Formats: sequence, C-alpha cells, structure tokens
Amino acid sequence: MPPELDAIVVRATASSRDDRHATARALADEVQRFLDGDRDLERRRTLSTQHTEAARELALKADIASRAEAMREAGSAIALDAGNRDAHAVLMQLLLERPSELPDEVKKKIDDDRQRAFQPVVRGMIAVYAVAVALAVFVWVNGVTTVWPLVALIVENSVLSLLLGFAVLRRWYISRLLYIVGSMIHVAILATVGVGVGPLLLLPVLLFGSLPIMMSAPILRIPRIAFVAHLLAFGIPLALEWLHVVPSTYQLAGNAIIFEPTIGLPAGTIVFCVIAIVILQLVGLSIVIDGQRREQDRAQETVQLQSWQFAQLVRRSGSTS
Repeated sequence: MPPELDAIVVRATASSRDDRHATARALADEVQRFLDGDRDLERRRTLSTQHTEAARELALKADIASRAEAMREAGSAIALDAGNRDAHAVLMQLLLERPSELPDEVKKKIDDDRQRAFQPVVRGMIAVYAVAVALAVFVWVNGVTTVWPLVALIVENSVLSLLLGFAVLRRWYISRLLYIVGSMIHVAILATVGVGVGPLLLLPVLLFGSLPIMMSAPILRIPRIAFVAHLLAFGIPLALEWLHVVPSTYQLAGNAIIFEPTIGLPAGTIVFCVIAIVILQLVGLSIVIDGQRREQDRAQETVQLQSWQFAQLVRRSGSTS
C-alpha cells in the first residue's frame, strides 16, 4: 500500500474521534486527492516513457540537430519521472559518446579558446623578437666585416615584433593566413642567422627551440609544414656553403672545428652571442610551454568538472556510484 494511502486509512480508523476526519466529506476529499495524484503520477510516467522513446529514436540519427533534440527529449523524460532509468541511460550515452561532427557553436568556442590561449604566447614572443633586435644592434656596433645579415635580422625581427604588437593591441583575430605569414618571417630569421653566423654555430640552438613552439601552437596545427620549413632554414645555408655561394663558416682542423662567421664576429662577441641566444631561447620556451601547460590544466579541470556535473544530473535515484 502506498504510504499516502496508508496514512489516510490509519487516520480514518483511529480509535479517537479527534484523530479521525471531521466529516465523511473530508475523508472523501482526501481519498479523491490521493486518486488524482496517483493518476497524475501515472500520466507523468506515460509522458516520460514517450519522451524516452523519442530520444532513443533521435539518438540513432547522425546529424547534430537530431542529437540536440534527443538530449532535450531525454531531459524532459527525466524531469517528468526522475526514476526513469531508460531516460538516464539515453542521456548518459548522448553525453559520453563523441558525435561524428562538432556543432558550429562548439567549433566557435574551441576557436575562441585557442585564440585566448595564444595571446600570452604572442606577448612573450614580442619581447623575444625585440631583444633579438637589440642583440643584432649590439653585434653591429661591436664590429663586423659583413653588415647585410645583421640589417636583414634587424628588419625581420622588427617587422615580426610590430606585426605581433599590432595583433595584441588591436585584438586581431589570428587567422590561418596571419599565422602562416608570421611563421614564414620567423623561419626567414632562422635562415638569415644560418647564412650570417653559420648553420652549425647558433642555428641548431634556435631550431631546436623554435620547432617545438611552432608544433605546439594552439592556433594552427601544421606539423609537416613546420618541420619542412625548419629543415629548409638549416639546409639552405648549409647548401649555400657547400656550393661555395657564400663563404664557409666552419673549417675542420684535425679533431677540432673552427667557426668563422660570415659577418666576421670577434671571438668574445661570439661567446656573448651564444650565451645570449641560449638564455633567450630558454626564456621563450619557458613562456610558451608554461602557457600551454596552464591552458591544458584549465581544460582538464573544466572537462572533469563538467563530467562530474553530468554524472550528478543523470545519477540514478539512490545510487552512490
């Protein structure tokens, strides 16, 4: 016997007159309210079942619109009958299974998140390129025999630094085209270092720091292009030396390698530049990797929190798992 009906019976058969219903009408009204509530419950369960069947049929379709409607139908079924386990199962399936295509709203949100995640990287790289300009000027004023590689480095770093600066100040959307243009200027900087200083002196340090940054950039995933571009930045200067188009920047003397940069750097300046480049590269990598790690942690926390919230939404009545 339902607890509500049991309470009515206990009250109607109480030994004390004061504990019983005041009139037969009062007893009839309470019984009618119970019957109305029971019929309403059955009606709600029937509607919940209908919504569940609709959700199950819609879930079989592959398009995003049907999937969204299926989730709404399953949600309506649970709202009508919280104990509808079939509706729980359908909703859980829809929440956990990845759709064949992402909704446009999700794509937009992902793109916005990537743009936001890339902003700290852009600001950090502006500082790196600005310091690179200052380093090139320092090398110039400390005496070189060939000036044009330094002029090219100053122009390339300045252009890229200003381009990124405008992107931050104007809140530009970092499009595929803008990202590729910036990447190509960056690769041109590496190639210029390879021609001016030599492919074996400073360039390897720059390449091994630059490639991971470009490969892990959240804006655009172009691993093959990034790899080939960096390979060309190394291979072209090396080929130019082997073909004697430019003077050789290194010589083999027994078990030793003697470096002679094209720009004619004094030995002390070379040592200073190597130290400065290593520090600059470490700073740049730290900025990018730390920013990426923060965004990764944030994304994982968000996913796990949403998963927990969904689990609470569809948790079966009385379940503690």
